[in-house]
Amino acid sequence: MEIRSGASPDLLNCNFTNNNIGILIYHAGEPLITNCIMNENNFHGTEIEGASSIPLFTDCQFNQNTQSGIFIKNDGQGTFTNCQANLNISHGLYINYSDGSVTLNNFAANQNGGDGVHARQGNLIVSGLLEVNDNSGFGLNFYDDDAFDESDLQIADIEAHGNDTTAIRLPANKVETYCNLLLISILKTTIPMVSKFFRAISLKIQFGRSHL
Repeated sequence: MEIRSGASPDLLNCNFTNNNIGILIYHAGEPLITNCIMNENNFHGTEIEGASSIPLFTDCQFNQNTQSGIFIKNDGQGTFTNCQANLNISHGLYINYSDGSVTLNNFAANQNGGDGVHARQGNLIVSGLLEVNDNSGFGLNFYDDDAFDESDLQIADIEAHGNDTTAIRLPANKVETYCNLLLISILKTTIPMVSKFFRAISLKIQFGRSHL
């Protein structure tokens, strides 16, 4: 399905599987997409492009796609509430040089062939629990060290364990700022969440190419 040119439809209980892309949102408006499935597509589960594209996804699945579950580029934006992007061949969520704002509210990106969340640029807001577990790459990867500043990352709660590389990779030139943000995030979590966070054997934070 394609949503283009400012269109803002409401989609409820739809299934977009075995396509090239489940839903392509290209310079659209603010479509409301609820309880929809974008699984097992030959490319991405959904692709979002253009600054005017600001979809709101609620209770949606982006699983088992041949590329990424969610692919955002060219200033695309979006809000994802109670959504999951699991078991994709590439990344769960891939933000590719997009200055748009992406909000994750209770979002899971687990067991992907690449990273759980792979961000090359953008403003990432995590307003609920972010699960990035058991991915073949990083749990959360801020790939381009020069593309972020301290205002680009806001995290409420994060769970990251069992990832093959490391749990979190932060921009090398923003280590102190991001460390403070993550520490605040951890301290704001509930005690069981903090315990789970620190029990994880694979929990490491990578700054550039060095590890802590």
